[in-house]
Amino acid sequence: MVERFLIQQDSESGLWPSDGDLAESLRSLPLYRLFKRDRLQRLLLAFEHHLTTDRTEPVPPSSKLSIEHLMPQSWHEHWPLPTDSAAEKEEERRDSLLHTIGNLTLVTGKLNSSLSNGPWDTKREHLLAHSALTLNRALPRKWTILQIEIRSEAFARAAIAMWPRPAEAATHAVLRITDADRDLTPDRDRAPTTAWNRSTSRPVISTRRDIGQHIVNAFASLEDGDFLTINEIRKVPSDQYPANDLPSPGAISARLFPGNGGRTTVPGVVGVIVDGRRGARKTR
Repeated sequence: MVERFLIQQDSESGLWPSDGDLAESLRSLPLYRLFKRDRLQRLLLAFEHHLTTDRTEPVPPSSKLSIEHLMPQSWHEHWPLPTDSAAEKEEERRDSLLHTIGNLTLVTGKLNSSLSNGPWDTKREHLLAHSALTLNRALPRKWTILQIEIRSEAFARAAIAMWPRPAEAATHAVLRITDADRDLTPDRDRAPTTAWNRSTSRPVISTRRDIGQHIVNAFASLEDGDFLTINEIRKVPSDQYPANDLPSPGAISARLFPGNGGRTTVPGVVGVIVDGRRGARKTR
């Protein structure tokens, strides 16, 4: 009865995603920016419990557990970029994967800033020596964007195993939330704005910003056919995201490259990959 009720929900927060949608979201969305810390901690603990054996004592949620970026948010000093033409592409990929689930872990207490932002060899040695969590026991000797993608993929498979969408869900007519209606970056500090619900003709108060409008703004002065990378789109200030509060590359990428494999619904642009760089091209 409970399962049937859940799969019939059609609101954005209540919709039970398909296994494919769930996996794609875990691979690409900047969950560190989208989730409250306690919710993200519980998600990581769920993966921790899934990976442990019967001989391992479960770890309960605790205020003593902190969320740590494996590749640090301030990575530039000790995580040098390639010196060739691949540097720009590498920087964009690092920025887009920085806040994804594959680059996050749990630690007991916060690491000091020098250790947190330091070289991977030192950070890995500390995590292996001082963490009893399964999440941290098999960290590789090198931590690259490939390792982040591999770890995200492992978490995606674990999530599908733990929370599979029932086969019965396919028989129910569910109103899917389109990318045009979806906002990938909550902004709880922004003053409320008013929109209109087209089905009820009533005002709806929203405290969220529109990634799509930010993307449209980035192309406003460009010619048809012009291409911008995700990082370039991010850096163009807009009414939605001013210069001191820019959106994450992951949120822009998720909007330009929907998890269902379809085309973006942002008007006037199309998501494309040029020379291995993700971005968008202005269309008519």
